[in-house]
Amino acid sequence: MPRSYRLRRLERDRTLSGVVFALLCVLFAFVRVPITAAADGNDGMRASSSHADRDTVFLQVEGGNRGFALRWITPPALSCTEFTIERAWAPTQVPPWDKEWVEVYRMPGLCDPYDSISYYYVDAQSSTLREGVLQYRITGRTPQGTPVLAHSPVVFLGVPARLSIEAVYPQPATTALTLLVSLPLAGDAELRVYDNAGRLLTTRRHERLAVGMHALGLALGMLAPGQYLVELRAADNSEWRCVVVGW
Repeated sequence: MPRSYRLRRLERDRTLSGVVFALLCVLFAFVRVPITAAADGNDGMRASSSHADRDTVFLQVEGGNRGFALRWITPPALSCTEFTIERAWAPTQVPPWDKEWVEVYRMPGLCDPYDSISYYYVDAQSSTLREGVLQYRITGRTPQGTPVLAHSPVVFLGVPARLSIEAVYPQPATTALTLLVSLPLAGDAELRVYDNAGRLLTTRRHERLAVGMHALGLALGMLAPGQYLVELRAADNSEWRCVVVGW
């Protein structure tokens, strides 16, 4: 095969690779790629769907303008149970915290020994809460004396609804990048850099981050000028951004 033909083919392959990489940059600007499905579907405002087994109650919390709404379903075995609704709130956004439970309401028990019963209550006082961390629990005792206890998922107030990269600067970068990111859950975050062939080049891990917005630094080392993909991994999700490294 002539040398000139091999050079033309190599140049064509490089051009094609660059086009594919540019398309990926556009794609990742609009699409979030989950690593795994969330364990309970909790996005900071909503718990997983309510359901009840024979002797189990699952408490669901939904946000709203009038306050947080609580829903739960009781099986026939818990018929006629009177429930006490309690709320715990703290200004910090990083649980665990010292929970001080405050009674909100006493829900009269409904009786149906043959079918499940749905309960619904709106905590109007919670409409004034704008930040911090919130959780509910319900307690009760069946007519037969069996205790009942259920907790809602923790609700984070005034925090991002999802993982996102808000901004990247400077652009183009030379030796380091700063990413402004929003974290819906407290925990660790990891930054990864890939080249246009999908090879992992460098990583940086940031540990014990609180809920909210953070400026995360990323050293670029000796990366050659060009386009790269930066991946943010946190809260069981992944967010991508295309960046440019210059001289």
